Amino acid sequence: MFSAMFESLPYAMVMLVPFLMMLLITGGLMVNLASLPPYVGWIKYFSWFMYSNEALTVVQWEGVKNITCETGPHVPCLTEGRSVMQKFTFNYQHVPMDLVCMTVLFICFHTIGFLGLMSRARRK
Repeated sequence: MFSAMFESLPYAMVMLVPFLMMLLITGGLMVNLASLPPYVGWIKYFSWFMYSNEALTVVQWEGVKNITCETGPHVPCLTEGRSVMQKFTFNYQHVPMDLVCMTVLFICFHTIGFLGLMSRARRK
């Protein structure tokens, strides 16, 4: 998308890095999604990282009944897969919608990239 919209690599990188950082931060990889303030929390819905992270976490931990913990007394221990998903505020019922949202984001981002490329081509 960004490479098609901008003529030079430095301009594309200037726009791409903050965009990707916001998607990464609000994707649930670095921060618990429930702890995001409302003025930033809406960005997570544009993050393919959030949808893919939730889908993969649910697939990984659904059905796991026993997690053996060998930690110290003051370290929290999650003993089953459901508690892992609850900690990250993920739900197994969201997986079909995660897949739909990733598809919609794919189509939207590629459409924006195509429109940007078409705009650049018309200017030349």
